[in-house]
This record gives sequence, C-alpha cells and structure tokens, in this order.
Amino acid sequence: MLSGSIRAASPEPTGRSRSLFRRRRSKEGGGAEDMRPFWLPISFGLMLSAMAPVARVVTNWMLEVLGTRFAVVLAGVLGVAGVTVAVWAWRRIATDRVTRYAAVASGLLMVVLPILASHRGTLTEAAVERMHFLFYGTLALLFYRAFDRSRHGLATPLLTVLAVAVAGVLDELVQWALALRTGDLFDVLLNGYAGLCGVVVAFGLLGLEDRRRPGQREHRRLAALGFFLVRGAGVFCDLSHLGFEIEDPEFGRFRSFYPTSRLVATDGERSERWRRSPPNRPFGLLELEDYFQTEAGWHTQRRNLAFHGGDFSTAWAENRILEKYSSSFLALDGAYPEGPFRFVLPSAELQRLAVAAPRGGTGARFQSTAEHGRIWVRPRPRQWWSITGMLLAVLGFGAVRGRFIRDPAQDPSR
Repeated sequence: MLSGSIRAASPEPTGRSRSLFRRRRSKEGGGAEDMRPFWLPISFGLMLSAMAPVARVVTNWMLEVLGTRFAVVLAGVLGVAGVTVAVWAWRRIATDRVTRYAAVASGLLMVVLPILASHRGTLTEAAVERMHFLFYGTLALLFYRAFDRSRHGLATPLLTVLAVAVAGVLDELVQWALALRTGDLFDVLLNGYAGLCGVVVAFGLLGLEDRRRPGQREHRRLAALGFFLVRGAGVFCDLSHLGFEIEDPEFGRFRSFYPTSRLVATDGERSERWRRSPPNRPFGLLELEDYFQTEAGWHTQRRNLAFHGGDFSTAWAENRILEKYSSSFLALDGAYPEGPFRFVLPSAELQRLAVAAPRGGTGARFQSTAEHGRIWVRPRPRQWWSITGMLLAVLGFGAVRGRFIRDPAQDPSR
C-alpha cells in the first residue's frame, strides 16, 4: 500500500525522461498515450513499399511456374481471404450484430463488384492489380485497430482512410522511381479505395470502442494526415504525370516529361553516355527508371504498331520524333546484337514511310498518342496557385478549428 501510494503521488516524468514510445496525452485526453499499437501498421506499410523492387520479379517467376493458372491462384487467395473474414465475423461479433454484419457484407461487396465489373490489361495483370485489396485492406484493418485502441473516437475511420492513402502514395512513389515498376495515379486511387473497403470491414469486425466526437487532438491529426496526403499526391502527380506539349512545325505535336530545350540537351547527354556504356538489358532489380529512355520506347512501340497496321502517316511522324529528339535511343540499335532490340527501321520500310510523309505542312495536325494519356500538360502558375490556395485553406480551417473546439472528454454537459 505504501509503495502504491508513493507511486501514485510521484510526479509524472516530463520532457526527455519520457519513454521513446510513450508520450503524455494532451489536455483533452488525459493520461498517457501508448504509441505501440501503431508499430505494426507502420511496419506493414513500410514493408509494402520495400517489397516494390522484388514484387515484379516474384510475379514473373510465378508466371513461369504457373502459366495460365496464375490468375486462378490469385483469385483463390482473395477467395480464402474473404472466407476468413466471414468466419471471423461469425465467431467474433457478439454485440450490435445487425449493423456490424451489414458492415462486413458491404465491405466485401465493395471489393467484389469492381473485380467483376472491369479490369485493365490482361487477366493476369488484372489479377495482380486486385491484390491491392488484400494488402491495403489488411493495412486498413491494422490502422483501424491502432486508432481505435488509442481512443480517437468517431475520427477513427477517417484517420484510417487517410493513413492508408498516405501509405499508398508512398508505395507508388517508390514504384515510380524503379525501372521494373510503374507508378500510376490509378493505383494510388485503387490503394485508397482498398483502404476504404478495409475500414468498412474493420468496423464490422472490431466495432468502435470509443464513440466520442473528434476533439483537438483528432482535428490536428486529421489536418496533418490530410496535408501529407495532398502534398504526397501532388509530388507524385508532378513526377509521374505532369509534362509539356511540344509542337514541331514539321510533323505536329507530342507530349514529353521534358521541355523542348531540355529534351534536346538530354538526347545529346545520353548519346555521349550510352556510347561509353549502353543501358542494362534487362533492367537491374534496383535500377532507377530513365524516363527519357521510357518516352523513346513509347514512340518506338507506337511507330511499329502503326506501321504494321498500315497507318504509315502516323508511323512516319513517330519516326521523325525519334530521329529529331531521341536519336541517342535509335543509336542503341546496334548495342545488343544478340537480342531482339531493334529500334531503327530497315531501309525498305524507311523508304515506304518517306512516300507516306505529309506534304504542304499537313503534318502539323498530327497529335501523338504514344504516351497513352500518361503525360498531362502542366498547369500555368496562376492555376497552380489557385489550386494550392484552396487546399491550404481547407487544411488550415481544420487545424484552426481544432484549437477552439471543446473536447468531448472535458465537456461537463455530457
């Protein structure tokens, strides 16, 4: 008893004497806030990003081993996950059953409908894409559990969605940087949607222990996660999608990640570098993507498809883009004599394109689609400032509002 009284009367450690992973909660919550519930979701999110370099290698290996059964195996994995969730719900839900069963069913339906409705690319690529639901749904479940145990009240679902969306943006940024992967805004949105599905299922499985209205702490964290999400998504779009439209009076227009002057300078720099050391074929596991080379590859593919499809005017224009702005890429044609990498058309095909070349400046109407809508024209500075100002105003309102809102835990009327 004496020792217990002494411990109760002892002042709480302050400042640097606090533990690294336990910190004092702010005035509205009282007591100490345990940060340990967040170790697992943060570690799992970082693991998803760290897996990006090897995921493609593992996928290719599974394709070689399983062949056409690969998509069936992945569909089976998702099916097992769905059955596991259903069994968990049946065994663990004891209170508020109607609402929570409905939440689990709705979450699973939110996963199934997009899978059945549409997909991009081949069935195998679609199957790999659907694994986002498994990974980011699991991440949402872990973050939901952590926020709920840390008593974030009714803000728990929204905090979870924002945290998962931030993790999804980080994952796509890693993929954008790697030559073996592709960072895509569609995948960013898919990660966020998978997190939303996971939150709905998590509410059904775990319920919501703390149903307080959001207080100062929750508003600050909503604003912080919202800032990181908007900032991260902005950086991702800037790096992965924003570019320039280049107009050439000889053949027309095309889009590039580089402005005209930089594109020409990069072509000269790559010519010198690749003369000494051609790029790797195939790409290394951690090799960074060279988007100049990627763009040239897009135009080569579009030229070849147009030529074999009989659209010689498009093939001519795409070939002129390569000759004028990516000549260093065409010079790689002889760098891999043992492989199938051929970038320069044979002389007979070039002569056929010369006959199809537009006359009288009609080529200026050409618009290349080689990038498949991947590159968006950068907004003008005034548009940038307008968008940025609106986003900062919304986030600032949430942060400022959190400073003046009465915390439900200290509201004497409750």
